[in-house]
Amino acid sequence: MNRRSVMFLFFVQLIGAIFYCVLLAAYFLSFPSTQVLIGEPIFKSLLSVFGGLFLVSTLVSIVVFKISKKHERVRERIQ
Repeated sequence: MNRRSVMFLFFVQLIGAIFYCVLLAAYFLSFPSTQVLIGEPIFKSLLSVFGGLFLVSTLVSIVVFKISKKHERVRERIQ
């Protein structure tokens, strides 16, 4: 793997970690009560932004991986 692809995968993992932290915060900030804060506007907007970014970046990384594998196979056949 080259440096650029490693940095992109690190970015995808970072976005996933941020999404997970916001989700956990929405559940555990109101811990003694049974209220869940996912419906609050601040958490809802943060979850939708980071969740969307995580979904798109994951799909892009899958497509890029498939394309790079296909190019590697073509290069191996040529050599």
